Amino acid sequence: MNKKKILIVDDEEAIGRFLSIVLEEMGYEIVGPVTSGKEAIAIAAEVPIDMAIVDIALGGDVDGIEVCKHIKKNHDIHSIYISGHSDDDTFLRAKATEPLAYFLKPINVREFEMGVDLALSKVEIKKRLIESEYHYKQAQEIGNIGSWNWDIENNNLRWTDQIYRIFGLKPQEFGATYESFLDHIHPDDVAKVNSCVERALAGEGSYEIQHRLVQKNGDEREVVERGEVMFNQQGQPIRMQGTVQDVTELNNAQKQVQHLAYYDIITGLPNRNLFFNRLEQSLALQRREIKTFAVLAIDLDGFKEVNDTHGHIMGDKLLKQVAMRLKANVRDVDMVARTGGDEFMALIWGIAQAKDIKIVADKLVSASAKPFNIDGVNINISCSVGVAICPDHGNNDSELIMVADKAMYRAKNSGKNTFRIHEQ
Repeated sequence: MNKKKILIVDDEEAIGRFLSIVLEEMGYEIVGPVTSGKEAIAIAAEVPIDMAIVDIALGGDVDGIEVCKHIKKNHDIHSIYISGHSDDDTFLRAKATEPLAYFLKPINVREFEMGVDLALSKVEIKKRLIESEYHYKQAQEIGNIGSWNWDIENNNLRWTDQIYRIFGLKPQEFGATYESFLDHIHPDDVAKVNSCVERALAGEGSYEIQHRLVQKNGDEREVVERGEVMFNQQGQPIRMQGTVQDVTELNNAQKQVQHLAYYDIITGLPNRNLFFNRLEQSLALQRREIKTFAVLAIDLDGFKEVNDTHGHIMGDKLLKQVAMRLKANVRDVDMVARTGGDEFMALIWGIAQAKDIKIVADKLVSASAKPFNIDGVNINISCSVGVAICPDHGNNDSELIMVADKAMYRAKNSGKNTFRIHEQ
């Protein structure tokens, strides 16, 4: 199996060599590292590369963002940014090139390794999606893949072999009538399928519908069905024909891509992207309905020592259990997200007064302080929580996050294993 090739671009040679060592130990083939944007662009034109890792602040005429923009447009190479800059202007410029990830220096090796693996899996999934879509269009153009023909006057429905496979039936198991076709549609979708067919028979044109079907063994499949009606000279429908395409795998892949984009791979919690999306929605709702909500910054106390003592595998298992406890101590309408290594954020709705959020914060602190048993090993950690209430402590995302972080550091400085609410 060919190794994935990763181009490293960083004008600091020491960082380039360091990243090369990390990635080679992960089993990847390194191209470079190179130190200039122009050299990176030239290599991308000559060498087949699966992904690039690019420092934004490159010396010379071409910075990292221009490099990524060029190689994506001309060679369909996706990139990960590494940068010492976290200002909004730089991030927005970088975001416009649709990077796979954005890591701030100094690099956290564990998060970097996971981010690279996740990014390459996204690239692979995207390739499979593109290939699936290509074959899907090709099948429709050919016109004899998954096709059906319905003789309306005699109620005789004929399928090609491909449709029998999609439905999980043998020809002798199908009644060859429209009613028999409906018998295999998911009960919740029968009405909308029948409605589309009736409108087409009434002369309202061809139709396209996505619906579910139930195979003989009970498995559900998702299909896209297209149909059109032919009429006689008197305007009566005499024949309907169309195609059926099984899109189950395509839909599953799209769901997987979406899950990878918005959920943390270790804990299964929403990630930073989804948290900030929900925070923006919460701010809009707060302005419209004048309701309060709280932002909680949660940082684990003693997690680094667990990693150093027991290793990263044990640390990952601990993060999973912490996530479960945090999630179990908020309501379904609230959100807990993992936003960094041992950093979590929470959105708590319906805060009428400060004492309400105190109850929630105290529950989260208490839950984290209880011993964890992982593979027979008892581990004790705690968490420090900072609270910002909207709109009392801020009315935009950056302000609320900053205030919550400051309150969290106050909790740490006061002895950890506690919470603090922002003080005006």
